[in-house]
Amino acid sequence: MDSRFFDRQFKDLRYSPYNLISIDAHDHGETTGRDEEFTFWDTASDSLQLLTKLGLDQFYVLGTTQEGYDPALNCLFNRDATDDKLDEINIPALVLHGADDRMFPAQDAKEWSSKLPKLWKFEIVERGVHQLSLTEPGDEVVAQLIPQFIKETL
Repeated sequence: MDSRFFDRQFKDLRYSPYNLISIDAHDHGETTGRDEEFTFWDTASDSLQLLTKLGLDQFYVLGTTQEGYDPALNCLFNRDATDDKLDEINIPALVLHGADDRMFPAQDAKEWSSKLPKLWKFEIVERGVHQLSLTEPGDEVVAQLIPQFIKETL
């Protein structure tokens, strides 16, 4: 939600071969000028518009925590409809989950990610908590696996 979530990745030399873009969601980070309510779909739409404006037709999306919040709510209220569509996500996916995440059980993430047809890897990060990209030991696992994922799936 806040571009600072990925400060460690921006400073990590393992990411230097890539052009990184970090976006603040509405009402997060340094965003200003929008007082009305928004949905996370608004942020997704804004992100897509930015990528289009930059002329990027190929890119990887890295998200943490809130980027999955609306889909998680949809799962709670309409679980079958969402679960039934996981097999339609036809792009490579890397799913990392903290073993000590108290908000969302790792077993649930393992279960739904197994339905992704192009799941490249599912990794439970021992001692990892909810914000893997921000915390030890998750940031190191993130730093190792994401560049490898990009190289192997480009």
